[in-house]
Amino acid sequence: GRVALAEQPGHPLPEHPRPDWERADWVNLNGDWKFAFDKRDAGLEERWYAEPDERFGRRIRFSVQSNLWAVTDELAELFREYGVSVGTSLDGFREMCDSQRGEGYYEKTTASEKVLAAHGIEAGRICTFSALHADQAKRVFEESARPYAVHGAVPSYGMADSGMSVDCEQMARILLDSFDAYRADPSHSRVSTIDSMARGCLEGRGFDECGEKGFVLLSVDEEKKSVT
Repeated sequence: GRVALAEQPGHPLPEHPRPDWERADWVNLNGDWKFAFDKRDAGLEERWYAEPDERFGRRIRFSVQSNLWAVTDELAELFREYGVSVGTSLDGFREMCDSQRGEGYYEKTTASEKVLAAHGIEAGRICTFSALHADQAKRVFEESARPYAVHGAVPSYGMADSGMSVDCEQMARILLDSFDAYRADPSHSRVSTIDSMARGCLEGRGFDECGEKGFVLLSVDEEKKSVT
């Protein structure tokens, strides 16, 4: 369905974010927005726009995905004030992360996470597994004290494979090993990718992670409400 939008008054940060790129005609989307899903495509006919306070009860949130190295106390406070969701890529333990992203990456990013934490912000983490570390999912879980999502490395758009990309069998191993470690000690940490797949099973949605070699990781006992 379409999404019907209603803009609320006020424009915090009214200036153009990039003065060097500013054009004569542009629209400032900063501010407080609310929205509702129009699954029946009835918003115009029923004049939802005439009663935004009654119709629109959910907010659009802005998010930032970064290595966080430029984060300062001032920027962290700005994120907190405007409720910006912050995410970063941190690939497992130090040796794994630095071998995939460069020496010193792990230390710099975790230092910036601490700056955010001082302002009450916990950055979401994405752990990308390259072909070099497809067998390290269990260790990643055991050494992670924070929730994270699991990604498999793929070539950048339009670029040749550097040899770091994972194939279907490797991705299957990463997910299965992550699941086994998570199931063995669910109170240790949280793997949001596995949570999403389990939720999909409960809601009757399937997964096709690798095209013709697609696989289903989880089965759900609806009576016991358990995942195996």
